[in-house]
Amino acid sequence: MTITHLFCLLACAGHLVLWRCDRNLTYLAGGRFDFRCLQDNDRLSAVLGGTPLKQPMGATMAGVFALTVAFSGYLALCQWMEQFSKLWAGLMLAGCVLFFLPGVAHHVFCGALEWFYLRLDRTEEAREVVVFFFKGTSAAIFL
Repeated sequence: MTITHLFCLLACAGHLVLWRCDRNLTYLAGGRFDFRCLQDNDRLSAVLGGTPLKQPMGATMAGVFALTVAFSGYLALCQWMEQFSKLWAGLMLAGCVLFFLPGVAHHVFCGALEWFYLRLDRTEEAREVVVFFFKGTSAAIFL
């Protein structure tokens, strides 16, 4: 087994961890979160109610780690592709970077905002702060 194979297996493991982290950010103690919940504090509070503070923060940190692990597998594939075509290897590398950076931002923003909403006791003011962040932050607009 080559180092490329090992990194690809590591990337598969990273994707499995990432799947679990995304579930932890989406399926909470009170049900499934979707962005329509941000329009009504009672609904948002019901979905996030009972969710421990460690869940969004743990999912955030593990998600960033999992993305980093998966990124190493993509880099190994880019290196493998280089023997066939430098152009396509370069395009793959650009795609890897474009996947990695927004993915990390997504996990950090979404996990942190869930954490802040919970930490601020799920009040209307906390909901307004979260909505303001999503609407006012250029990076969050694309998430």
